[in-house]
Amino acid sequence: MWDGILSPPSLLKCFFVPTRCGGTKYKILTQRPSLYAALLFLVFTAYFSSVEAAEVLLVLEHVEQGKRISTEIKNEIGTFPSPYQNKSQISWTIKQGEAVRAKSAPLARQIDFYRLNGREYELLCTVELKYFEDKKNLWSPRYRINQEMFFAKEGGKWRPLNIVEGIPSLIQYSSNQFPNIEGYHSTLDFGLITGPIAIDAWKVAVTTSPFSPSP
Repeated sequence: MWDGILSPPSLLKCFFVPTRCGGTKYKILTQRPSLYAALLFLVFTAYFSSVEAAEVLLVLEHVEQGKRISTEIKNEIGTFPSPYQNKSQISWTIKQGEAVRAKSAPLARQIDFYRLNGREYELLCTVELKYFEDKKNLWSPRYRINQEMFFAKEGGKWRPLNIVEGIPSLIQYSSNQFPNIEGYHSTLDFGLITGPIAIDAWKVAVTTSPFSPSP
């Protein structure tokens, strides 16, 4: 496991810098063993403290002709088109992805859902995924929906830009379970208050906070 950039020989090459003073070669950090130890500790801590998220972050469900269709959203960073584009639904369901066994929480994830508006993608809402410790060293994902309304000043008044048939296209969501103390759910349903909505693409990104208390 030590082969490569984090192997001890490579670390020695990185931190031991040959210099010449008074015609005699020596190495700087041999004069500063405490500095070398501190640097080595920081490198190893950064390497081992990064816990990877589960392969499946969440499961997105919708209904077609009375049949529930499940789509796994995986731990792959980037933007991906939905295999079910232009499938408008009254409600979409987020179901829990896989849990992770680790001593510390995996980094949180952000999943942005988009719909096609002509040839351009339009942001619908953002799902914040955060891992919480259900049992000792077992971290389960939970979800919270955020939506951003954009406003423009028109005739001296601020009006929402994302309007559908004259009504602000707000996201509404519900869950048959209570959220935890931070407002995260293990499963939830969501949709537009104005009518059916399609999810045509999503984007997965890593967020910075790895710290999650018990739910």
